[in-house]
Amino acid sequence: MHLNLYVCENFVWDYRQIIEQNHFDFVTVVPFNCLCNDRKKKQAVAQQISEDLGEKIIIASRNCVVSKMLSQDDAQLGVSLGNYCFHDYVNEKFIDYIIEKGGYIVTSGWLHGWEKWLAQAGFDQKTARKFYQECCSELVLLDTGNDPAIEKLLTAFAAYVDLPYRMIYVGMEGLSLYLGKLINEWRQTREGPKEEKLILDELKKKGAEYAAVLHIIEEITGYTKKRDIIAKIKELFAYIFGAGRVRFLEAGDDDYFETYIRTEFKNPEDAFVIDQNRHYLVVKLSRYGETFGALEIGEFQKPGKINDYANFALSVARVSALAISNSVQYELLERSRDEVAYISYHDSLTGLYNRNYFNKATSQHQIPAHTCAFVCDIDGLKRVNDEYGHAWGDELITAAGRVLKKAFRETDLVARVGGDEFYIIVYDCESTTTETLEKRIFTIISTYNESIADHILKLSLSVGYCHGDEENTLGDKPWSWEELFNQADQRMYAQKAEKKIKTETR
Repeated sequence: MHLNLYVCENFVWDYRQIIEQNHFDFVTVVPFNCLCNDRKKKQAVAQQISEDLGEKIIIASRNCVVSKMLSQDDAQLGVSLGNYCFHDYVNEKFIDYIIEKGGYIVTSGWLHGWEKWLAQAGFDQKTARKFYQECCSELVLLDTGNDPAIEKLLTAFAAYVDLPYRMIYVGMEGLSLYLGKLINEWRQTREGPKEEKLILDELKKKGAEYAAVLHIIEEITGYTKKRDIIAKIKELFAYIFGAGRVRFLEAGDDDYFETYIRTEFKNPEDAFVIDQNRHYLVVKLSRYGETFGALEIGEFQKPGKINDYANFALSVARVSALAISNSVQYELLERSRDEVAYISYHDSLTGLYNRNYFNKATSQHQIPAHTCAFVCDIDGLKRVNDEYGHAWGDELITAAGRVLKKAFRETDLVARVGGDEFYIIVYDCESTTTETLEKRIFTIISTYNESIADHILKLSLSVGYCHGDEENTLGDKPWSWEELFNQADQRMYAQKAEKKIKTETR
């Protein structure tokens, strides 16, 4: 009895390592050529598989060329398909989440030949950068931990396409469980009637464990927040083990967790302990030296089976630790992306939206009905910068930002688009209220100036506005954003010139 596992050449190393670790001596991992960018080898791959007259299983994605050319008449052929090439490494919900957040997933096998793959796809550096930057915001490596030099390759590829990268450690547990279940199921169908019942019973028991752990992976990896994962883990432990009490103790900075672990674990290297007298067990949730917490499980419906539960609980705990580890990375990812998005769309001095955001907002749609454009400019800022320094000028700019933020609603768009220039879009604004809004700006400025002792820092703004319901003086057509703000800008400069004349005649 022998099985050939056909996998893409990009994944052979990981598969062979797991087969060796699990002592599946009756399984051979056979690579087939990656056909993603080289369809010329399609015939050779088809011939390779068809000429193999032995037992074989092909592992691929549903969109892989290989999966579409398999013979339905080959009785010796089994097929395992997923939505992605690497569906057997991590739960597909994880993959969906990464892609949804703008990640482009790569694996170590692919990275070892990235220059070859790009060349086969017809990319040079310019077109590669254009392609990858249009389809993703960062590169994400599913790191199995098998290749200590893999980050060097990832760094080179990321530099070539000019994108940031992230390494998400997925380990080998998911792939090992997937292969274990696949091979176990194959063995159960191939064991003949002469085989000892003990072997078949053991295979069925092992198969049930594989199925249960894979189900748990499916359940907990649907969540990306640590608190949600922990809640699901507790629920699953209570259900699977028939436990009336499941308590999660999170590792942290306080001394309680460390004291608890020292009390329960006489040997700090142990992964779990069993208290036979009180019928409970404690399992650490750890990965490669990092402990995220511990589960205390007790009040079993069948306390006599506590020893049987322990090893299975350890398998579940390892999977749970991986999910928590990834959730921490996801939360960091969310925060970093939020920070990047905030920085890219906000002015660092005033905290208002910047020109980038303004341009994006005005390029995506036509001007809604009842919309008004305001343009504001600080009077005398250049003189303050020249005579007193830019620090003083920045104080005026910051003050102007606070005034305008206070004068308009949160639903309005207030942006600093230049050194001392501010653009405001006022939505759902009746034309009769525009003058009231202008007066409101000046009232808030007056109140602000009363609190300022130094006359240099007293604020003065020139304001112009144009309402979208006005007749377009540039022709018999609706306003464009550019026309609306140009009109408001001209009126702002008219007000500024009028102020200058009044100042000079005093």
